Amino acid sequence: MQKKTKHLSFVLFGLLSLLLLEGCAAKNTSPDLFSDDVYDEGVYDPLQPINSVVFRFNNKIYDFFLYPLTDVYEKVVPTPIRNGIVNIFHNLMMPVRVVGDLAQLKGEKMVIDFFSPLGNLPGLWVIDTYPSDDNLDDESLEQGVASWNLPLSDTYIVWPLLGPATLGSSIGKVGDFFLTPQTYLGCPLSPAVALEKKTNELSLENPYRDIVKSAVNPYGSVQQMYLDNFKQSLAE
Repeated sequence: MQKKTKHLSFVLFGLLSLLLLEGCAAKNTSPDLFSDDVYDEGVYDPLQPINSVVFRFNNKIYDFFLYPLTDVYEKVVPTPIRNGIVNIFHNLMMPVRVVGDLAQLKGEKMVIDFFSPLGNLPGLWVIDTYPSDDNLDDESLEQGVASWNLPLSDTYIVWPLLGPATLGSSIGKVGDFFLTPQTYLGCPLSPAVALEKKTNELSLENPYRDIVKSAVNPYGSVQQMYLDNFKQSLAE
């Protein structure tokens, strides 16, 4: 029974945190999604019929669960506290950033990310007190694997609950899951922490919601937003 509960904890936390959360010798037969030439022409989306169904399913989860929860959360929790929670999670995610830096051979940034939790101790992790931590984008194994351009890694895919990704970045997401400290808290604490992280993020910034509401083609707009942001994160 204990083993089943532990396995359930991993599954639930994986879904929530990844919601709440790419050479190779083999020839890549798909176009390079992140090269400027192919990127400007379109995206490699052979799974579009399935992706569209999953996209609509995910929107229902947002509309009937996450957005109502976020609206209440935003009214109850003051903005300074929510910003402090962001900083706490930023420090907790240090292993993910360090391995992501290593995967992209960013040695200097890896050192900065490794020492950032220690440097932020004077602010009790609620306030950033580590000067070198300012204006640095968070790295991850998701970005690291995507940068390797593995075969078929450019394929766009929308996962149930987890949202948009590519096949290559999805491999990295699995690694990020096991590098995330909250993964090992056990059920029900792990999914609860993951839900808190996601809700807090949505309460501060939610471009996904704005785009889905205003876009003529929500699927295409969200896809473009994800790829724009992901391409920019790889370039930095």
